Amino acid sequence: KAKTKSTASTTPATPKGAIMVGLETNRTMKCMGCDVKIVLEGVAALLGWNANDVYEVGRKPAQGVPVNIDIKQEPLMVALEQIKADSGHIADIRIDPNFKSILIEYKSLNPMATIQ
Repeated sequence: KAKTKSTASTTPATPKGAIMVGLETNRTMKCMGCDVKIVLEGVAALLGWNANDVYEVGRKPAQGVPVNIDIKQEPLMVALEQIKADSGHIADIRIDPNFKSILIEYKSLNPMATIQ
């Protein structure tokens, strides 16, 4: 009889990028109302990267971009999902595992910027 192998369809899928970067590792992190850059510097440190390699481009709102993170022995990917939920309307976040850096790109908050 042929033995069945577990395939991608029978095992839970973890994004390949998450495995390469280390975002599947379970960590504990809690920060309520912290600025998005501070939280991402913490994520970079947990990944073993330099916290100074978190960059910001664009116009950051004067009050900052507050996010809430509360994970207890969960993958760092969950923290990034929480960050995206809190800041997705204001900023795009890009993680580059090759350069071990994180880029925060602030979107324009000017309503006239989209009108041609």
